[in-house]
Amino acid sequence: MTSLVVTGLAQPWQPAAVGSRNAGLDVARAAAILLVFLAHTTSFFTAGWPRLQLSFDQFGQMGVELFFSLSGFLIGGLLIRLARGGLDAGGIGRFLARRWLRTLPLYYAVLTVVCLWIGRFEWRPYLLMQNFGPFDQRILTVSWSLVMEEYFYLFFPLLMAALGAMSLQRCRGAGCVATAAAGLLLGCTAARVAHLLGYLPIPAENFQYHPFYRLDCAAWGVLAACMAARWPGIGAGLQGWRGALAAAISLGGIGGLNAMFLHLPDPAFQLAIGFPNWGFAWLATEQSLANLTWAVLVVALWANPGAVPAPLRPGIGWLSLLSYSIYLVHLPIVSATERHAAALGPTLRFLVVVGLTLGVSGLTYAAIERPFLRLRDRLVPG
Repeated sequence: MTSLVVTGLAQPWQPAAVGSRNAGLDVARAAAILLVFLAHTTSFFTAGWPRLQLSFDQFGQMGVELFFSLSGFLIGGLLIRLARGGLDAGGIGRFLARRWLRTLPLYYAVLTVVCLWIGRFEWRPYLLMQNFGPFDQRILTVSWSLVMEEYFYLFFPLLMAALGAMSLQRCRGAGCVATAAAGLLLGCTAARVAHLLGYLPIPAENFQYHPFYRLDCAAWGVLAACMAARWPGIGAGLQGWRGALAAAISLGGIGGLNAMFLHLPDPAFQLAIGFPNWGFAWLATEQSLANLTWAVLVVALWANPGAVPAPLRPGIGWLSLLSYSIYLVHLPIVSATERHAAALGPTLRFLVVVGLTLGVSGLTYAAIERPFLRLRDRLVPG
């Protein structure tokens, strides 16, 4: 489901949805998976062009951050309803059960197939602990971002419950969720700064992939959902040219961030901008800035589903529907073609990867994702 439904408000504004889906959010999800997919397949064509490949790699990272912001926006609506219903153990348990039945069955299925294929099993990926080890030794490397989201799902409701326990009034509604999200952003940013300055020496190969340093990965999206819930006029106000302007500002900001990422490896550029003096602040906030910038785009797309041309909606909706399967299976397929189809040449190999990815994703969605979604709705109605 890709529509945000805000309940409990006086005449809440909701964007017009296409069927049971919000076409604008479908665009966001399709764009995110395309950025990630292209980052892992453009290397077929960029041999001898390392700077060009670096650009595609950075856009792939931006695609992951878009996924985080979109996920936070959608989960934000669920967290608001959870807070309104009472943050008891039963409510949090149902929230987690629904999240895990949505994400983990396909993950474990693909992980097991990959382990069988390479003839190597490790316990860490099955316990979602692979982000605490060396990146180059991970099995199913794309799952690092799934791990980040799973930790977010687990700890965010607990943080909300802790806020409720510490306050004189019970933690309810969008205000409670927004407070938790803001606290998480401030706390994680402070932890990253402390780590970079040497005051918090928690072992981390790269703290940007460490679940606890980046527990705020989806927090900006959650804050956007809270704003949409508290001020329904935001959705109506972002329709038309205002939404287009917000989207343009967001994309311009992402372009600026990506340009910064591309130039920072150059020592001369670092000296020219005085990076050694303030670099710790940039490194502590760069991914969070990307999440904030993408959250603006997500809200603009959510508010303007009718702007998506009708002929494009079925294809975008289909790509959005398969996005989680594509995310999990595409990189193992890229690796398989490197071993067995590298001699085909870049163009034909790319087409083979596209065909196999779409085919396998369709099968895994039909055989695993959809049945478990139905099972979830039977076992844990929500």
